[in-house]
Order: sequence, then C-alpha cells, then structure tokens
Amino acid sequence: MQPLRYIAGLALALTLSFSAFAAQGTGRVTIPLSIDDSDRMSVWVEVGGEQSLAVIDTAATYPMVDSHLLNTENSEPTGAEVRVIGVGGKRLFNETEVGPVKVGDTEFTKVSAAINGRANFPGHRTVLPTITFDARILDFNFRLGRLDIYNSRPDRMGDHVLSRLPYTTIGGLPFIQVKVNGVKGLALIDTGSDVSYLNSVFAEQAGAVLKLDRTTELFGAAGEDSSTVKIMQVKKLNFGRHSKRKFEMLSADTPIFAHLGLQNEAVMVMGLDTLRHFRMQIDREAGRVYLGRPESEHEGRRYRISPFSGRVRKAVTG
Repeated sequence: MQPLRYIAGLALALTLSFSAFAAQGTGRVTIPLSIDDSDRMSVWVEVGGEQSLAVIDTAATYPMVDSHLLNTENSEPTGAEVRVIGVGGKRLFNETEVGPVKVGDTEFTKVSAAINGRANFPGHRTVLPTITFDARILDFNFRLGRLDIYNSRPDRMGDHVLSRLPYTTIGGLPFIQVKVNGVKGLALIDTGSDVSYLNSVFAEQAGAVLKLDRTTELFGAAGEDSSTVKIMQVKKLNFGRHSKRKFEMLSADTPIFAHLGLQNEAVMVMGLDTLRHFRMQIDREAGRVYLGRPESEHEGRRYRISPFSGRVRKAVTG
C-alpha cells in the first residue's frame, strides 16, 4: 500500500522539501505573467529544461507539475500519494521530486509536487502556490503583466484609489472581508480561479436573485470533475473603497468550504475576473491586501458572467 499524504491547506505545505526563494534585502524577483480573455493567468516555467505554461495560485494547496514535463533525469517519484482538496472535492495524485524548476528570475533546486497527468484538463497542469515564495510582498500588477516579489515596504500606487484590507488565514488560505448586498462575509483571494463565486449561505443571506433559466459549469484547478452551478443576480459587492453594482455571480457549494469548516458561513471566492482590474499587493508582514485602481476608473465597470460552450465567460460594459 502506498503512503498517503493529506494536503489540505498551505499551512501544511510549509513542510515541503524544496529550496524556497528568499528575497535578499531590498532586492526583488520579477515574474512576467499574462491573463487571457477567459481570465486565466499564465506564467512560463522551466522544469528540468522543459518549458511550460503554469499558474501562480494564492489558493493552491500543493505544487502540481504537468506529467508531460517529467523524465528520468528531472523527476524522482517518491512512491507516495498526495490528496489535494479543490473545487470538486478530494483527488489523489502520485508525488514526485522534480527539479530544477525555474520561474522568472529564480530557480528551485528541487520541488515536491503532485503529478498532474489528467487528460482534457481545463487549465494549466503546472501550479505553483504562492507559499513557494518566501518574501514579504507579492505584488500582482496585472495590467503591466508582472508579479514582483520583494521584502521592502509595498510600492506606492500613485494616483490609484487604494483599499487597505486586513486579511486572515484559514487553513493557510487568505480571506478578506466583503459585503454582498450589504451583508458581511469572507472572500478567498484566489488567483488560480478565473471566476468569482459565492456559496449558497452567502447568496441566501444577501438576497441574491436566482436566474432560473441559466446554469453553467465550474471546473476545479486540481483536475476534479466539473459541477453545475447557479447564476445569481447581485445588486452590490463592496470591498474596502471599491464596489461593483448590478452584475451576475455564480453560486456554488464547493467542498473546499466544508473542509475549512466554512460550510455554514457566508463565504465567496474572489477570482481573476475581479482581481485582474486591480493592482494587488499581499503584504505578509502587515497582514494586509492592498487593491488599487486608477482614479479615473474608481466608479468601476459592470460585470456580466454568462455561460458559453459549457464554461464561464465575462463581458465588461461601460
């Protein structure tokens, strides 16, 4: 029988046997990134000399590597399995030690990772959790297409309207406080999700209106089966000094909420369909998330989430 490692959150991922990046002094690492029309992030990584697209995920529970990148020279299976918790529930993966792994200006000698060999996978098969990067600031500048990682105070945002949001960690994952239709709840900051969604408790408490004629599918980044979710009409979403009015949002009760003990709480996921419109700085030392947007766009844009060919798309209107 193979040994089983149960990976439920980033706190447990701290025991991984890899050489983590550590920014020295005021130096920084820059990782180019892009976001496509489907709100999916991409970064280039090199695994043992093989290049691939990957995602840097603030809500990932364990590194994952595309099986197509592995060979006998860059990978050494451990004989163990890891159980990853995601949108669609728990899923078992074989574990390997792989290296070297290069991303941006930095390199990891060896990374313990789950082998992702699932066919027809909906997103990038290689996933790097942000816990991999041992630095004070994670500075996601989506508009300029870069992630800066450094140890000094967060860079100033100039003419941006700035929300300074304390965050708390639950199971090692970062949550901020938000309001939906005036009702308080928690939002998981998730750069690995291309959509935002709220659970049924939050939807009910906030009085979100169900769109009876419309459903869509939500896919898990860990390769789980898709699940049908509801589409709700939301009057207003508030977080700090920013807000969105009159838009549609998905509602789904994903297993990750239950695993974190939040199944009876008002909770949501804030994905890249929302985050990409801000510059986002995660200050680990201060325990804050900074979301900035140019003053000229402070009133915001309206979002519409609608199904298209079995997956979720977003349209932006003025």
